[in-house]
Amino acid sequence: MKSIIHPRVNRRGFTLIELLVVIAIIAILAAILFPVFAQAREKARQAGCLSNQKQLGIAFLMYASDYDGGFPAPITNYGTKNGAIPPTWVTGNPKQDNTTGIWVDDGGIYPYVKERGNGGATNVFACPDAVGAKAGTPLYYSSPPGQNYVMNQYLQSNWGGFYHDTVVLGRNGILKASDDINGNYAPFNPDIAGSPAQTCLLFEAAQEKQPGTDYDASVNRYGTPFYQGFGGTCTSYNSDSFGNVPCLQPTDYHSNTTDILYLDGHVKSMQPSNTYSGVTGNYVEANPPTTSGAATPACPTCGINAVDYYTYKRGLGAGSYDIFNPNYPDITFP
Repeated sequence: MKSIIHPRVNRRGFTLIELLVVIAIIAILAAILFPVFAQAREKARQAGCLSNQKQLGIAFLMYASDYDGGFPAPITNYGTKNGAIPPTWVTGNPKQDNTTGIWVDDGGIYPYVKERGNGGATNVFACPDAVGAKAGTPLYYSSPPGQNYVMNQYLQSNWGGFYHDTVVLGRNGILKASDDINGNYAPFNPDIAGSPAQTCLLFEAAQEKQPGTDYDASVNRYGTPFYQGFGGTCTSYNSDSFGNVPCLQPTDYHSNTTDILYLDGHVKSMQPSNTYSGVTGNYVEANPPTTSGAATPACPTCGINAVDYYTYKRGLGAGSYDIFNPNYPDITFP
């Protein structure tokens, strides 16, 4: 019986050229796909941010339904007078537990939200892109760490704005807004604002960068693009292709846009520079506030940078109207 002789099969591996070609193709695909994945992740975070603000908007509307249509204030001197619910929108009037000595939240929209997380993906008071506070960081009176949503400071009755004194007759000194002649809380009624659908309620702000301190990753609970505290030297956690975003300014986390919650409860993304008009921008540029953010314009020779950062320092242009101007009878803008 004859044996069957199989033909010999020559086997060879990939040549170096072939391997290099395969590696080059993989690198090209990765270069194409990685930015797409990053954009998809950022879109998901932006959706989470918009959802957070929508929930907070519902809380504001629920508050208004329980308090004769009035909104809680960005800041007020009123406190808990006569046992009333503290009207500052969040963390403005925390109370100290007599047993533990720990400050706990009270008043404002907190009863409708029941959360004051210190950052993280489940923190409804911060964008998922924001920096969370370190574990165990206390919530301070006006600078809660791990938060980056800020209430429009112009939503305060009896407030003169940054360039006009807020004087309450019959009392010494200049009081914070939302106080009347007798020092009582004067709520803001969004129904008589000029255009609730075009007026900012909450915006995203750049958080302070102070590693190792309890104030790290904090923002004030109130502000506007025209407020530049800390002498213009405060470094924030948000930087982009133009450099570091000043603390408390609307921050452009989402592909050069910021998320805005409006008085009527809807949310929208827009460029920070488009949140106010060129007329307002020119005025603020020519009359920068003092380093403390007070009402008196700064000395032109003091070297203090103007605060409408996005229009004049970044050249991004201005919007067609001022979303921080509520056109409210008792408020002077800007």
